[in-house]
Amino acid sequence: MLVAPTLTAAAPRTLPLAPSNAALALRAYGMGFMPLEAQFARFTGTLTYDPAQPNRCEASLTAQVDSITTDSAAIRNTMLSAEFLDAARFPTLSFSGVCTGADAAAGRLTMRGVTRPLDAVLEWTPHGLVTKADIRRALWGMSARPLAVGPVIRIRLTAALP
Repeated sequence: MLVAPTLTAAAPRTLPLAPSNAALALRAYGMGFMPLEAQFARFTGTLTYDPAQPNRCEASLTAQVDSITTDSAAIRNTMLSAEFLDAARFPTLSFSGVCTGADAAAGRLTMRGVTRPLDAVLEWTPHGLVTKADIRRALWGMSARPLAVGPVIRIRLTAALP
């Protein structure tokens, strides 16, 4: 009797993205070298991915801007101000996108009422995903403290995978 191997395809998984299993952070470099970190305490979203095909994924995420936390009240106030994230007028920021390869994603980021394309780098591990994207502040109208913060902010999402 001839036995043929059975190929089973892994089913796509949908993972909720929330502070219980993920972290959403911003990093800038003050004076070009001093890291300035902030994290969002409230965000929700989903990541749908296929473990057998890491080049196939889809993600969406919405963060509450006023939930941002930092080690400094002064930095937090600057970040929430009208010249930076403008939390009073734009209470959320959101992203939705898809994988464009095993280590890349492309989507759209809406922040401060402006929607622009955003490319991200993906780092998959057996138990997690790290997503990094750099944004140029001026493209979203963030003008506060250009010398102190610098022109680029890195957005980083880390998520634990089951």
